[in-house]
Order: sequence, then structure tokens, then C-alpha cells
Amino acid sequence: MSPFANSTITTNYCYWLPIKVDVIGTNPVSLSFDECKVDTGFNRDFCISGSFEKDLEDIGVNFFDETYWLADGEKVDGRVCYAKISKVSNYTFSTPIDIELTCLGSGTPKIGLRLLNKWIAIFHGRHGQLRLYKW
Repeated sequence: MSPFANSTITTNYCYWLPIKVDVIGTNPVSLSFDECKVDTGFNRDFCISGSFEKDLEDIGVNFFDETYWLADGEKVDGRVCYAKISKVSNYTFSTPIDIELTCLGSGTPKIGLRLLNKWIAIFHGRHGQLRLYKW
């Protein structure tokens, strides 16, 4: 079996994958992110900058308030909506994957642990590789 996505660790010890997210609102929109950080410390599905929130509200996306606790114990408020992941790397899913999309803070998009758990994720530290397989 071949992996559907691969990533090689960067010099700052991070894995990165491109992702396409379909956000459902009154006027659905697809967002493509070329570099999404694999962040096993984020225990949700997928996180993008809070700066997207206003644009998504303008297309009729329904958000829910959520409180998060960061690793350092800091409490932060974010907004959550439902979306679908239709593509990871060069692999397009025949049925998009339902996810919880979090708008929080700023910075690069993050692939969280709960999303990784939807697949078989093999980290090979010695060779600096991440491989994703479908169940």
C-alpha cells in the first residue's frame, strides 16, 4: 500500500502538507493552503488564522464560540465551524472528510492530532519523514 501523502521534516523540525478545505455557507468557498503545519500539540482537526473569520461570516458560515487552553496554560477564545477536507497533497478524496475548522489567533494553518487520527500517520524520526495512509 502506498501513502497518499508524504512530508519531509524541515530544519526547524516541522512537517508541512498542502490542504484544500471546503467551507459550507450560504455561498460555499474552497480555501487552499500550500503549507499547513502538522501540529500534534493541537488536539482538534484544523486551525486557520482568526483573520479568516470575517470573510467566512460574510458568506454565511455559522460559527460557534470555543475556549482553548494552550500548552503554557493560557486560555484563548476562538471560533469553530464545520468544513470538509477535499484534498491533501496531490490526493483528492472521493468523499470529502468532515472536520471542525477552528479560526484562532494568527500564523500558519495547523493540522491537528484529531485530523491525523482519521488516517494512519507514520512518523519516521530517524529519516525525518511523515507518511499518511487511508484506513
